[in-house]
Amino acid sequence: MVQNTKKRGEISMSFVAGIVLLLIGFGILFLFYQSLYKAVDINRTACHTSVIGRATLPALAQGYVPLKCTTAKICITGKKSEKCEEFLNSESVTTAVVKNSPEGINQIQAIYANEIISCWAAMGEGRVDVFPDYVQSQLGLGNNEPGCVICSRIAIDKDSLNQVDFSKMDLVKYMDSHTLPGKKETYVEYLSKNKNAAPVRIGEDVQIVDAEGNIIDSDDKWNNNKEAEYEETAILFAQLSDTPGYFEGPLNGLKTIFKGATISTVISPLATVYIGKTIITEPLAWVAILVAGGYQEYSIYKNRAFSAGYCGDVQSADKDKTGCSAIRTVHYNAPEILEYCGTIESIG
Repeated sequence: MVQNTKKRGEISMSFVAGIVLLLIGFGILFLFYQSLYKAVDINRTACHTSVIGRATLPALAQGYVPLKCTTAKICITGKKSEKCEEFLNSESVTTAVVKNSPEGINQIQAIYANEIISCWAAMGEGRVDVFPDYVQSQLGLGNNEPGCVICSRIAIDKDSLNQVDFSKMDLVKYMDSHTLPGKKETYVEYLSKNKNAAPVRIGEDVQIVDAEGNIIDSDDKWNNNKEAEYEETAILFAQLSDTPGYFEGPLNGLKTIFKGATISTVISPLATVYIGKTIITEPLAWVAILVAGGYQEYSIYKNRAFSAGYCGDVQSADKDKTGCSAIRTVHYNAPEILEYCGTIESIG
């Protein structure tokens, strides 16, 4: 009897020890995943859920689903103890520490690229009606006024990164030549998802010709001020949508969403793009990759300029709709952002 009691005690102790080890294991896994899915990722998931929810609900319910899209604040620095001046009085700032060496430039470009992709994915890749009719009326948006979300603000602590050569930064080239983390496709391939869409290099002989054969002029103004290399950048999502037919006329509405774009592989369903004498995009190639755009004299430094977009059908609960969406880097400057946006619906 004593022996049986002893055995039961040993079994109980083993069971308790097993449970404790299991709980410790779960705790370690929880901490591991918590470190993987940081606040920015959690916020983007909440944002994406609200985007999908709004697009799939009937019109009467859409107004009760606010976008839960929080603007990420990212300070890029060479030292964890340093801070970015732009965020000194801000809360929920993510500090991204990179090497204060020539290697740091690729780490910085990776931060920009990943924020662009994260924003684009959260907003439904431009294929979801983020600002449906009822919401547009509530926000006071007109037919030619895009709704916008500021996904990220990125600032640079230049004093701690004095060994990084920012003139080597080429965000377009980086996103065209580097693959997404854990994927085989490049950033540009992910954004385009269309064999007719292609990145266009700044400085190439590019002409955009509409259906009538008219060459479309483009705005080619850049900020080459050295100090602009360190100015705060915003990752901006913009969308303009309407019922089918609105975008059928050449440049009708599309010029608005890609306002001021220097180069684009798609301007309208009826436009053709040439590099030299080579056609790179056939008519009706709906996906656009913009590598320069909307940048006025006071705007973003040219080697940090990147834009991409999608034009075509968008998912909407009420009716079939078409639309154009764009994601772009812009100088975090209210007058400039308002050049593109009729309203901004994001949590600062």
